[in-house]
Amino acid sequence: MIRELIKVGAGIGYQPLWAVQQELKDGTLIQLLPDYTIWANQLNATYVDRAFLSAKVRSFIDFLNEKISEG
Repeated sequence: MIRELIKVGAGIGYQPLWAVQQELKDGTLIQLLPDYTIWANQLNATYVDRAFLSAKVRSFIDFLNEKISEG
């Protein structure tokens, strides 16, 4: 979804190169700040509201937070 918003001009965003290789090749997207790197182990979880998450999803997010904070 973020990639589609970027493609329609809604703003800029960070996407892994493997996910946008074709768009970069086609010229439908351009790479900004090619020398800028983000921590390689970064992980993002996007969800509407924690109050409406299923127990499984909530548990998974908690697990990821725990593992990431351990380093």
